[in-house]
Parts: sequence; C-alpha cells; structure tokens
Amino acid sequence: MTLHSQRLPAIFVASRRVWLVVLVTLGLCQAGLAIASIWLLQSLWDNPLLTQPLLLLLTLTVALFFLQLGQHRIAEQVAQHYLVDAREVLYSHLMSASNDRLPARLGVAMNRLITDSNSLKNWVGRGIASAICQTCALLAYLVVCAIYWPKMLFILCLMTALSIIITLMCRIKITTLTLAIRQLRGRLSGHLCERSFAPHTVLNIAQLGKETRHVSKNSQRLGDAMVALTVPGSCLKYHSLVLSQLAFILAIFNSDGQLDKNQLLPVLLLFGLFFATLSSLNRASFDYFVFAVAKQRLNIALAKADKMPIQKTNKLTRYVPLAVKLKQLSYTGVFENLNYSATAGQRINIYGASGSGKSLLCALFNKQLSPSSGQIVLAGRRIDWLQPRRLQLCVQLISQHSQLFKGTLLSNIRYANQRIPLTTITALAAQLGINNSELMQPVHELGRHLPSGLRIRTLLIRALIKQPGLLILDDPSLLQETALLQQLLSDHELVSATIILCQQQQSTLSNIDQYWPID
Repeated sequence: MTLHSQRLPAIFVASRRVWLVVLVTLGLCQAGLAIASIWLLQSLWDNPLLTQPLLLLLTLTVALFFLQLGQHRIAEQVAQHYLVDAREVLYSHLMSASNDRLPARLGVAMNRLITDSNSLKNWVGRGIASAICQTCALLAYLVVCAIYWPKMLFILCLMTALSIIITLMCRIKITTLTLAIRQLRGRLSGHLCERSFAPHTVLNIAQLGKETRHVSKNSQRLGDAMVALTVPGSCLKYHSLVLSQLAFILAIFNSDGQLDKNQLLPVLLLFGLFFATLSSLNRASFDYFVFAVAKQRLNIALAKADKMPIQKTNKLTRYVPLAVKLKQLSYTGVFENLNYSATAGQRINIYGASGSGKSLLCALFNKQLSPSSGQIVLAGRRIDWLQPRRLQLCVQLISQHSQLFKGTLLSNIRYANQRIPLTTITALAAQLGINNSELMQPVHELGRHLPSGLRIRTLLIRALIKQPGLLILDDPSLLQETALLQQLLSDHELVSATIILCQQQQSTLSNIDQYWPID
C-alpha cells in the first residue's frame, strides 16, 4: 500500500476562503479611501473654506479607522481558525505515530505544536490579505502619480525596484536564521523538558549535569541567533523609511521649481501613503519567510511520523479473551523467527535476559512499534489489519512507563471513561485491596510519592475496567506483589483476558499455561 504523507491543512478552504476574500475587500476599500482623500485634500488646499470636502475627509478618516479595526479582528479570527486545524493535524498525527517515529524528546513535540505552529499565524491572518491589498494599492498610487505628476513616477518606480532588491538580499539571511532559531528552540524545549522530568527519567547525576549544560549552550546559541536576526529583519521592515527620505530629496531636485505650493501637499501625501504601503508589504514579506520555514519544518515532522496504513477493516470483538499467535516474528538486531501460539484466556510467561527484547515484543502487540518481518495474530486477525482505536481497547499494556496523572486515584481510573459507574469501580478496587477512602487519595503529577503497590493496583483497575481481551504485564514493580500477581493469574472471573507476564527469569508461580523464552 502506498503511503500518502499527511500535510498541514490548506489555507484557502471552507470558511477561511470567504474570510480571506473579505479581508482583501476591506484592504482594497482602504486603498480606495486613501486615494480619495488625496483629491479631497487637494480641494481643501485650493479652498480651505469649503465645508463639504472637509466633512467628507473627516468621514473618510473615521471610516478608515473602523475598516482597520474590522480587518485586524477578522485577520486574527482567520489565523486562529487555521491554527486550530493545524494543531489538530499535528497532534493527531504526531501522537498516533509508532514509538520509533515519535520525536526523540517531548519538548520537541511541544515546540512543534505551540511555537512552530504559532509562526504560521501572522502570514495566514494578516500577511496574505496584506500582500494582495498593498500590491494593488501600490499599483493604484503609481497610476495616480502617472496621471497627475508624471515626473515623479520615475522616482517611485526606482524606489520600488530598490525595495525589491533589498528584500531579495535579506530573504536568504532571514530564512537561514529563522530556520536556525526554530531548530534551536526545538532543542532547547527538548532539553528543558528533560530537565523538568529529570528526577523521574534521568537515572544519574552525570546525565542531569549533561542536560543542564545542553540547556545553557542551546540557550546561548538561540540568543545569538535572535540578535543576528534583528539586522536583516529590521533592514527588511524599515528600509522603506530611508527610501522615502531619498525619494523626497529626489522629488525636490526633479521638480526644477515647477511644483507649485498647491500641488505640494497632495504629492507629499501620495508619497507618504506609497511608502507606508511599501512598509506594510515588507512586513508581509517577513511574515511569509517565517511562515515558509515553519511550514517546511512541520511538514518534515509529519512526513517522519507517517501513520501506519490500515490494510483491512477487521475488528476485534470486545470483552472476550483473545487467542495469540506469533508467526516468524522478527525485529532486526533483537530477536528472530519467534513462533508461539496460545488459546484464548491462557496465562503466558515471556522471559529472557535484560536486553533480549521482552518490552519491545510487548510494544509490538499494540502497534507502538512495527516488526521487521513476520506477523502477530490476535483472534485470527493480523494486527496490521486492525484499527488502532479498537486495538487500544482490546489490548491493555501496563509497563514501567505507564503514568498516573495529577488528581485522585478515582480520577485516574476514570481517565479514559468518565461514565464508568462508581459501584463498578469500588467493587473491582475492593477485589484488588483498595478501599473507598483510598480511592480519593490525591495523586501528584506522574504519580510521584505514591507507594508502588498502590500505583500498580490503580493501573490494573484502570486497565481491567475496560475488560480487555489481552492484558500485558511488563512492570517490574508488579513482580514484588506476589500475592496480587497470583490472584490475577488464578482468578478467571476477575481477569478473563489472556495474560502475558514478562520477567527476566522463568516464573515459579502456579497457573502459568505457557512459557515463551526469548534468547
């Protein structure tokens, strides 16, 4: 099956297309009102006592103000609407990828979801409409200048050409520095997140010190890149101010004294509007350069996290034990040609030395990873045929990486389904040795300070409440709870599912139906 890489959502779709047309229309109206104000100002300059042009000019000024307010509000609305769609695609796609395709650090994924996606906003919201409107306005000003002050047309065309050259010169440097800033922000976010979770994920102080040094180094590099970007960025955004002064000087020398005072004010107003428009167009160019870099990085991230294809629509039947079969299953460099089978409801003990691939094999059962070759078959269906959502419901994995969240034991048990009756939870908790008062015990972030036995029982209740067909136990702390483990293996009414127990040595517990060694 051919995989089609997910991409960021298109800009000109659905309601956004309508709102962008509205933005362009508002911008063109503003340009038209600005040109009309030139003629009104000319009339007032010739005869200051005329009240009708004065009132009309004041009306145009107020109208321009409200048009700008409306344009800015709609631009932000369009930008936020696009951000919601973009972040939905990023989250659903990046988080549904297999473990070998996920970002190496949690902070990198956070940076992509927040910072990089936010960099799309300015171009989508204000940049596109501004670029179209300001380009049309520039052309309109040039036409007006050609009709009324043809000698000044050459000056404006020359300034426009210089502005284009400066923009192209700044583009390369801005793109390079923007890309470097995005990469450094991703690295810094990754190291900061690693530093925040260090007490739980970093096992020794040397590694913690290494992460701290990385944070300091990347923070310094990010600061240097941000400072370096101010030069080409400011040059791009504000070079029109220098060009406007140069244009005024050239206009004075080019007029040869033929520009009378009655025409002076309209010419100055035209020049002011022209270079203000040129400045807005330059800011839109900067927004586009940032947008292009962010879009490129996000599309690359999406391409690296391509979802696994669903080749069939077969579904597993819920609430029934699953038969398990491994057929020539291999994972390069770890294990090869595993061939095992178990009937529904059996208790299986997978054992092998540290590094033999037990945890990796468990990850294959819920498609967190993909095998190099061979197949895993559940209830007669290959797991690569199965829909991920149904597989997650029917296969429950409890590992040392399973986490609890801030709240209470009860809120953690109800995390996946808030509609679970309290009586069902309390009955199951009582069977596993947790009373009603303990269910309301507070849980800190990541289950910190919670006793190991209480943590593993909470994870078990959360898994068993879903009535899975296959329960995989790959948490070393569970091996310390011998009585609990024996209860799970022996009580088929409590756990009717097929159970896979992983440990380094062959289990000495009773009620084990099959032993699957991994060499």
